[in-house]
Amino acid sequence: MKRVYIIGALIFLVLVCGLCSTYLFKDKLKVATTKIFQNKANLFPFKVDDNWGFIDSKGAIIVPPQYEDVHYPWYYNVCSEGLCAVKVKEKWGAIDLTGKMKINPQFDGLGPFNSGLAEGIIGGKLGYIDKKGKYVINPQFELELRDDDIQDIWKQNAFNEKLKEYPFYAYSFKFGGSFKEGLARVNIGNHFGYIDKTGKYVINPQFDFAGQFSEGLANVVFGGKAGYIDKKGKYVINPQFDAASEFHDGLAQIVIGNKMGYIDKKGIISINPQFDDAKIFTKDGLAAVMVNDKWGFINKTGAFVINPQYEYAIGFQEGLAAVMVNNKWGFINTKGDTVIKPQFDSVGVSGFTQGICWVEIDGVHAYIDKNGKYIFKVGDEARLSAKKIAEQIDANKSQWERIEDARERIGAAKGVLSAIRSALQVFYGDNEGIFPSKIEELTKDGKYLNEIPYIHLPGHPRTNAVKYINSGEVPYKNFSDSGGYIYHSSSKYPNTWGDIYLDCTHKHPESNKYFYEY
Repeated sequence: MKRVYIIGALIFLVLVCGLCSTYLFKDKLKVATTKIFQNKANLFPFKVDDNWGFIDSKGAIIVPPQYEDVHYPWYYNVCSEGLCAVKVKEKWGAIDLTGKMKINPQFDGLGPFNSGLAEGIIGGKLGYIDKKGKYVINPQFELELRDDDIQDIWKQNAFNEKLKEYPFYAYSFKFGGSFKEGLARVNIGNHFGYIDKTGKYVINPQFDFAGQFSEGLANVVFGGKAGYIDKKGKYVINPQFDAASEFHDGLAQIVIGNKMGYIDKKGIISINPQFDDAKIFTKDGLAAVMVNDKWGFINKTGAFVINPQYEYAIGFQEGLAAVMVNNKWGFINTKGDTVIKPQFDSVGVSGFTQGICWVEIDGVHAYIDKNGKYIFKVGDEARLSAKKIAEQIDANKSQWERIEDARERIGAAKGVLSAIRSALQVFYGDNEGIFPSKIEELTKDGKYLNEIPYIHLPGHPRTNAVKYINSGEVPYKNFSDSGGYIYHSSSKYPNTWGDIYLDCTHKHPESNKYFYEY
């Protein structure tokens, strides 16, 4: 099978817009597992080993590889309204276009920002957050599909029997829907409705499925048929189609039987259903369509401007469209002239954005410009060495990351201190009011501790070293800032005998408290 990293977007289109054909999932298409696709913001993701970073449209590394994951660029833009969703320790947050953490990783899922709000998921429920990461609309809505759910949304929402025969594959909807044109689609009890930015229902949940508003209308499904409503929830185009998409540039795809065509905003068929598959009209005024297993491009009258001849095609973006010839991807202009010869194994689903496009050739991931020239290669000799990447990550560590790192380390150290202090008290009770002269006595035969626990305080190496003091002086006068422990071992000073502290004079960046005070 051919490696085509565009299927994520196709599945997304099928599920959201209700469009599909039996040809959509032929053997020549393969579900993408690699997530290096371009987005529509001014940062573009790349991956080195298991870590993600970002470049700009010139190929310069802006954010070194350091994140576990980024959003599926074929589903949502990685960056939206100046923020890019990233995954850190299994939680999602967002960085700005300089790489600074702006929303601490805390969400199970995080959608793109639109109109200042983004979907934030916690505990299996969806709400909406602002750009500070605070909930404006509390988590209360259901996710559209659960992860790894093989049932298609049509069957779950009682679509008609004919549609059930299509080879739909479920795509994991983790989000309800961004705010578009002031409203967001939400799911309650497997029924879809719309809310405004205060969380108030403008259109009550009642539909089996619903798309987002586009050009003043939203595609909805009720009783197994698709139609269109306005922002008051009234039908402008009655449910009559087997499936329907959002409007783009005045036209929307519809399915009647097993053929696809286009309607205008009055519901009148502009281009008769005749295609086996069809994509939206782009700003170039053309749409990619498939007839007899070949792809070409039509204009808004339905006439072919570029005859069906390609194995696959992606719609025009910035004047160029990706097409497949002999299992290789290249690019053509709106006249059908080849601009970049077919040579790539895969291309980015969005085509060209800001003058660049993601491609893959011979296992090497890269970005090219409109002349086919490489501006960035993940796998070439010019990529950053692991050491340099690590240095950049450390140098660019955000304040949040330093706080989070300190929080985790001091939390672990406090837990260890509590365990040692408890062991000291048990020892004290077992030995008639005598503390050990050395902490190592607690580890004898493993009766109180198996070993002196290691700690790793900020600014120090990992250690379990103990400094012993034999005076009644306050601890901080004896600190050497070793990052280990200080233990009062002398029975001559009963007020301090048996006390143990962290030998660290640094302050916690959040509480401003000295570590030795714990």
